[in-house]
Amino acid sequence: MKSLQQVEEKAGIIPNMKVKLEDIPGSEMEKRTLEVALAGGHPLAILYNEGATAPQLIRAGVRLAQDIPVPFHGLAYPWCPCGNYGSPKSECRCSAKVIGTHLSKMGKRLGDFAMWIGASFPLARYQDIKGESEAVILKRIQAARSTPAPSDILDSSCRELMDMAMKQFHSLDISRVKAIAGTIARLDGRNRIEANHLAEAIQYQPQVLHGFIEWVKPMAVEVKVV
Repeated sequence: MKSLQQVEEKAGIIPNMKVKLEDIPGSEMEKRTLEVALAGGHPLAILYNEGATAPQLIRAGVRLAQDIPVPFHGLAYPWCPCGNYGSPKSECRCSAKVIGTHLSKMGKRLGDFAMWIGASFPLARYQDIKGESEAVILKRIQAARSTPAPSDILDSSCRELMDMAMKQFHSLDISRVKAIAGTIARLDGRNRIEANHLAEAIQYQPQVLHGFIEWVKPMAVEVKVV
């Protein structure tokens, strides 16, 4: 089996990518995340395992960013060197130490990406689901980008939700969460951030990505002794 390669692409580097979003089946959550990233210009990192569609989605994001146009920074990075960590399809052959060392490279880049998700091999029952057409998604992104940013003043329900999230997930970047929630509100045609927008934005933070922060914590800090 060929080893998985890190795929990191910025708008303009890879031309002529023709894979349309509706031709990438079983990845509706990942497509939604890409939509939010493009609408708000939020850098996106996807951790994936063998068979997941993350590299295709990043390539589609590059092409769409050129069409809109909008700056886009996307990264598809395998969960582990063999590519099977967390996969329902194949067993991971990597040791805990190997995975920790591998993910530490991403731990050092927590500040580079505003949105983080995990992508896995699509379950069989989802593999024939194509979802919305790319044209519909693109139209929604363009409408959101032409809409003024909503107020970042949170109402009581949003403040309560943020307080709960801060207690559960330490070191959340509040300004980043609010910026993403604002983008989601614009996609929803709202002029203010509501609790459901905030809840979705919180789900895109690395602290929420299952197991990720626990893996990188011991490895992410460099110490220099002089």
